Amino acid sequence: LETIARLAERKGDPVDDAEMRPRYAEQRRAADTQVLDAEKLQSLQHLGAGPDDTFFEELVADFRRDADHAMTSIANALATEDYPALRAALHALEGSARELGAMALVVSATRLRALKPFELRSPRAQDMLKQLRAVGETTSQLLAKSVDAAQRDHVL
Repeated sequence: LETIARLAERKGDPVDDAEMRPRYAEQRRAADTQVLDAEKLQSLQHLGAGPDDTFFEELVADFRRDADHAMTSIANALATEDYPALRAALHALEGSARELGAMALVVSATRLRALKPFELRSPRAQDMLKQLRAVGETTSQLLAKSVDAAQRDHVL
């Protein structure tokens, strides 16, 4: 089956593209409308609501570090065509992103996780990785702003 799928990919099988397009278009719209779940972030900020509490700041710093590590692991797994490592890194990224409310990152990681083993070195995989990195960077910047805002709120 993988051989047939690989051949279909080389020929640019329009049926495959047509089947994939609607499913990912909906996910892209969701990612465009909500990068971060504001309610989730607010509930996490309230867990450490004391003036000297750094829970939220540490949580975001840990997430950003782990997400950077996952991005490196994902890129390496694609480059070496290590399908199990790719799925493991994406699973970890999805889980931590979901817990923090980074919904656009969840959508982008889920999309990349749908790749088949024979697609790992494809241009499509590289495009998905590029998108994942862009969403990751946007998410990281917005989380940094959330930390800054939470710190200002505690000071005032």
